[in-house]
Amino acid sequence: MDKEVLDNLLANIGHVSSVYHLPAWAVSFKDTTSLRSPRDKDERQADDSSSDGDLLDIGESDGTGTKSDSFDIFNDSVPRERHSPRGDDFFMGSEIPFLFSCKDEVVLTPYQQGSKGQMGLQVSASLYRENDRMVMKLTLTNKTSGAISLQAIQFNKNSFGLSPSSPLEEPVSVFPDKTTETHVPLTAGVVLSNTPPANPIDIHVAIKTNVDIFYFRVFYELPIVLLYASRISTAQFEDLWSSMPSEESIDIGNVSNVVKMGRKIGLFYVGSGLDIAGIKGSSNACFYAMTTNSLRLLSVISDGRAYVKADAAALIPLLFHAIGRHRVLTT
Repeated sequence: MDKEVLDNLLANIGHVSSVYHLPAWAVSFKDTTSLRSPRDKDERQADDSSSDGDLLDIGESDGTGTKSDSFDIFNDSVPRERHSPRGDDFFMGSEIPFLFSCKDEVVLTPYQQGSKGQMGLQVSASLYRENDRMVMKLTLTNKTSGAISLQAIQFNKNSFGLSPSSPLEEPVSVFPDKTTETHVPLTAGVVLSNTPPANPIDIHVAIKTNVDIFYFRVFYELPIVLLYASRISTAQFEDLWSSMPSEESIDIGNVSNVVKMGRKIGLFYVGSGLDIAGIKGSSNACFYAMTTNSLRLLSVISDGRAYVKADAAALIPLLFHAIGRHRVLTT
């Protein structure tokens, strides 16, 4: 090996070892992603103008997820069973139950056409987490004169690799002028895109029915992909905080119960009054979390400000959003 290359590696060995466990997008964007600025307007317009046919590209890509990692809703020969990692592998249990729900939103109107031009199906969707379970709730309303049957659901590749845990056990029937609700268990790390999450995070979804295939996007918040039972000691928190790059902070004002707010969004309360360099205040509340793809987040709330560090810069505005939204909902 060239001596100059070897010297370079040895000089940066600490940085290399600290990111070996990160997904590709976290490494690539860790030092270059803007922490709080919105995505470029032109980039969003280009994304929104993509054709529905491109939303589910199940061919080869540079992502870690492959076609065999998921099931193809266009292939009726795929077996009905698929083994996937259980949520219990990621969760060690907690004495405090956790329930987090995203806002239910209409993602498909009766006037939006499917791939064959059919209309009349309305879909509302949201994601929620209940302890170690991630679930998508779908509310289907049939505005046509005939019965509609939901036969399959498929997600496009996404930053956290969320995907239905298994194919639907049986079709979900929706009769004319009726509404039916179904809950779809999700698994992380299945269809990874190796791209950083947008703010807000979204998933491109396709549903196959007996009349057409429909496409839509579902937005969700960071707490959905936080491993609620992840925890560290106060000493580990102090060491980790000092080893991570400089923090970002926002003003959150007075919060009557900081610990309750942190737990509400899936953060583990580490403790108060820790020795945190650079953060003044006689008392501070420290929180820790880890995402489903092993990215760590640290937060310190002190004197009306929230300070955040993370393995990937793209996560910081997502946590700021969760803190800002739910601080006003905490009593």
